[in-house]
Amino acid sequence: MKTITKIKESSKAVAGTALLVGATIAGGAAMVSAQDSGSSGDLGDYPSPFIDDDGNVASTLVMGADAKATDVVAATEIAGQLGNDAFSTSTESVDVAGSFGWSADGGTTLDTRNDNLYFGDNIDEVRETLTQDDLDFLAETTFQDDSGTSTDITTYLNVGEHPVTFGEAEEDEDPALHVDFGNAAEGSVDATTYVYNLQANFGDSLDFSDSDVAGEEIELFGKTYTIAQENENGQRGDLDADELLLYGAQEEVTVETGESTTVTINGEEHTLEVVSVNSGGDDGNAAIRVDGSLRSEDTDATFNIDGQQVRVDQIIKTGGSESSSGVVQFAIGSEELTLVDGEPIQDEDGDDIEGSHVEFNGDSDVTDIVASDDGVEISSIDVYVGAEDDDENYVTAGETFSHSMFEDVELQFGGLNPDAQEAGDNVGMVEVSTSGDDTVTLDMTGDSGDDASINYIYGADPEDGEPVTGDGLELADSDGHNFISVEGQSIAEDEYFAADAGDFAHMWEVTSIDRDTDSNSNTPSVGDEATIDLRDAVTGNTVEVELDAQPDDSTGDRSHVDYVGEEIIDGQAYHFVLDGDSTGTGLQVAWGDSSDFTGNDDDTDTGVTTGTTSVFTPLDTDSGASVAFTQTATLDSSSTGSDTDVVYELPSTESTDEATVHFDYDVDTNTINNVESSSGVTVGDDDNDGVLTAQVNGGETYTFDASGSSLTVSPSETDPAALVIEPEDDSDTENTYTITNGYDSGDEELTVGSPSTTATINGDTDDWVTMESDDDVSAGYDVFGAYSEYDSDGQGSFTLHLPDGQSTAGVAVTGQDGSLSASAGASGSVETMTPTGWPAQSVALDSDDYIGEVKNDRNLILVGGPAANSLTQELADANKTWSTSDYTEGEGLLQLVPEAFNENHDALVVAGYTGEDTREAGRFLSNYGQHEEALDGETQVTINTAEGSVVQ
Repeated sequence: MKTITKIKESSKAVAGTALLVGATIAGGAAMVSAQDSGSSGDLGDYPSPFIDDDGNVASTLVMGADAKATDVVAATEIAGQLGNDAFSTSTESVDVAGSFGWSADGGTTLDTRNDNLYFGDNIDEVRETLTQDDLDFLAETTFQDDSGTSTDITTYLNVGEHPVTFGEAEEDEDPALHVDFGNAAEGSVDATTYVYNLQANFGDSLDFSDSDVAGEEIELFGKTYTIAQENENGQRGDLDADELLLYGAQEEVTVETGESTTVTINGEEHTLEVVSVNSGGDDGNAAIRVDGSLRSEDTDATFNIDGQQVRVDQIIKTGGSESSSGVVQFAIGSEELTLVDGEPIQDEDGDDIEGSHVEFNGDSDVTDIVASDDGVEISSIDVYVGAEDDDENYVTAGETFSHSMFEDVELQFGGLNPDAQEAGDNVGMVEVSTSGDDTVTLDMTGDSGDDASINYIYGADPEDGEPVTGDGLELADSDGHNFISVEGQSIAEDEYFAADAGDFAHMWEVTSIDRDTDSNSNTPSVGDEATIDLRDAVTGNTVEVELDAQPDDSTGDRSHVDYVGEEIIDGQAYHFVLDGDSTGTGLQVAWGDSSDFTGNDDDTDTGVTTGTTSVFTPLDTDSGASVAFTQTATLDSSSTGSDTDVVYELPSTESTDEATVHFDYDVDTNTINNVESSSGVTVGDDDNDGVLTAQVNGGETYTFDASGSSLTVSPSETDPAALVIEPEDDSDTENTYTITNGYDSGDEELTVGSPSTTATINGDTDDWVTMESDDDVSAGYDVFGAYSEYDSDGQGSFTLHLPDGQSTAGVAVTGQDGSLSASAGASGSVETMTPTGWPAQSVALDSDDYIGEVKNDRNLILVGGPAANSLTQELADANKTWSTSDYTEGEGLLQLVPEAFNENHDALVVAGYTGEDTREAGRFLSNYGQHEEALDGETQVTINTAEGSVVQ
């Protein structure tokens, strides 16, 4: 939260102005940068030179010693605007919040620069097919047959459809983040259930029984194989027409006749010697010695040395028919694979290799492979890969999946970035638990990292302190002091209200209400004052607000007077009305566009929310989420009257625009008509029954009910509750968690109930799962990456860990030495703006002792005409501004006076015919951003105060 500092000046009329100092914010603050610090030239350059180009207040705002209350209001609005614009700027290197990604070495991630994977997504959501551009082992190769004909082989890897989920992966272990392979388990892998699929496409179909093809080497899926040759009967051994036999090897050695070589197998040296070559080619035969033992072997024959298979890969005869010269090529560690269409791959023993499935595809003009007794013509081969064992039917965070047949392919799962379960950096927290038997406490990490603890549910009878039934729960602190959930409704001393003015949320406790009254009654007189003390329930910072007794008319001849005033907090105006007839009650507060308010003209409370009224105003957390305290709230208790035009702002986070509903409420017929809403708010048809629903950004639904004697608004849970709102996710949804409370009559204590949520929990499971280590705890993730736990033990508790931005899921396919790592976020630079505060002598009265020094050393903003401000009178006497007779009723003046009292400083006159005209001129100036076109190029403009426009 930002630090709030009270400014004390010489006049009580301006002592109510509190300005924000000493905090730092980054990004696009709603302000205009200061211009040159010299003469500004025209009004279009405002707020220059009154704020210099270093972002400092370089001016003094001066009012008359006898200024009217309306002059004070004008000065307050101008001061608030200047305070909001007084920021210094600097450029800093930062990590972009919420930008959490992944990077892979030796492979590629399954997300892209512009499209992330999230919890609950299938891993093929973004990228399904990988090519040689993604993985080296998918590089295109060329097969050349014995006749010299070449065929290009293009290989693809297709990722299966498997979700990132949370649940029991390993039996008897706590639920964990994992990728669930579902049906891609041992013995059940096929073309629809697989972890990944490797596909080799042949540019021209290959007939693997062709004599020019058989016996040649072919590179498939990163390994080199020899295609089995025909036997002496013209057939490929015992193979059927839809089978393909491939030989592979870890090492190949070539030995000539009369020579020998030494090979190392299982750490021992062995000798291979070629004695003679009797015939060559596909049906070749040679006499060889293995460690001195003579044997005769044919082409493709296999034998074992020390448990390792050795195959006679080729026999080449180099001499004539009478010669025994030649060469024999041995394949050490030979691998024999049989690919059968529609079946698993088979090893050299004819056993199925689990987690594999083969499909042959024929020419494009046929529906199946071209098969005959002579062989198989194939246009592509698909190998579907899954788990070799049921225990491998998933991959947990930080682990890797691989298959023994394809060790060069690894599917890596990194988990979530950030992982909210770890509750480390970039993760905030909201916790709801009981505090004793009769209160419930919400703990959270606040907007600036402050830990906030708020007692918000009270379940004891204020009279005797004994616990009450569940129906008696209140939104109140541990002393029974209520939380007011609707902007502008009456607040008593020690009660609380949440406010969100200018994107700075606070939970204010009204710690004191002090009125001036005469000795005989509670009725104030004009000139009396009241003081309101506020304490931020999160940070403990305090603000003192001073209000003036003020009637509705100019005579003050009234029997009822209220205390009214404004306070600038965080550079935004708060508006206060305090009932003059009550003691410790009757305070109303509004902010933002709820700016029109006066004292009462009768003995009823005056509402201050003439603009948008905030309901269930939320507090901001460190992670960008918001928390609101909710229960059914009465908006209007009137039973008679005509149509009332109302606008209500519903809870949302800073990640979205304002969520409002605008409609006519007819208090005679108790109906809702002419409904409008802001973008992101979906409203339902009220069906003329006075009930209207409004869903905010795809999350929580609120019900406006005018069917009874009053207009009420309720969230989905009508009893007292805490509502946690997540920031907008990638589908533009702000999901919510609602935590309700119950009462255990047996133990006479409050309980925290199991939460309800608009989010999908644990993907397809859509429910929390029980922890194996503690069956009282259920847990889960949602698509935003928030991790929650509900503990039903004792009185119960609920904890929600929220990432600073939506967590991304990390999945990659890499080679054997590849890796997957999380990145902290995108780096870059940001312009940082720091409030510079208000220096001494920034606010003054024309009667102050130091006013002569001020007018010679500083730029001035003079509020009030010649009759109200002696400095304005001095300029009028010097013929630099209007005299009193020049003013017209209903008009105000904004005039920039260059070199007003010296050559180096200017003055800006803000004045009007009446005090109200002066106030409207000040409001026009403080909203200068909306009037840039009217002010640009002008040194003097006249304001029509009834219309708020420049007189042409």
